Amino acid sequence: MERYRRQIILPEFGKEGQAKLKEARCLVLGVGGLGSVVATYLARMGVGVLGLVDSDQLELSNLHRQILYSTDEIGQEKALLAKEKLNQANPEVKITTHALRITPDNIDEIIKGYDLVADCADNFETRFLVNDACVKAGKTLIHGAIFQYEGQVMVIKPEGPCLRCLFGAAPDVPKKELGVFPPAVGVIASIMVGEIIKSILGKTKSLIGKLLIYDALKAEFRKIGLVTSKNCSCQKM
Repeated sequence: MERYRRQIILPEFGKEGQAKLKEARCLVLGVGGLGSVVATYLARMGVGVLGLVDSDQLELSNLHRQILYSTDEIGQEKALLAKEKLNQANPEVKITTHALRITPDNIDEIIKGYDLVADCADNFETRFLVNDACVKAGKTLIHGAIFQYEGQVMVIKPEGPCLRCLFGAAPDVPKKELGVFPPAVGVIASIMVGEIIKSILGKTKSLIGKLLIYDALKAEFRKIGLVTSKNCSCQKM
């Protein structure tokens, strides 16, 4: 009670809300810029089971935005580092690591044990793979992405608009290193956490069927309404 007191006393949260968090099972796909913030808040708020997926090792260039890690940990696996840090922050949360790369062969098995999936991936190939798998499996997917100074968030529910309804297919993005503005990462990750928590609590006001876009340079938010495409391949699975 003392650990979570400041959120339990929130209107519409209470002990019932905290109990729902304790029973929730959330998979965080990617524990880099977005994922390290998302996983940190979910663990500290008391989400009962967290899964962490990441195949990368920590690099020096990660540290300006990936807040879970330190310079002396360069070269270590992010998934295992994240688990250690999150267990220190809240030992009451059960954390499972998947230190591997998501593929069409393993995605269904990995997401099977979770209620929600937080898409914190850094490439469109993985995002669309997870999108398709979650729609097929009936899982709630909270999608977040960053591009330089901008970011976006949307909540994908079964039978609702998904990434394929928005883009059709994965955009053909040149494989080159792009800059990223750390404050935009923090904003988008925090919004993702809010949508995850609201979904667990059963709150209706969310980004289901909407794309929220944040421009850090202009300090502006835009919200775009989405519809389910009749030609969406996910809806035909």
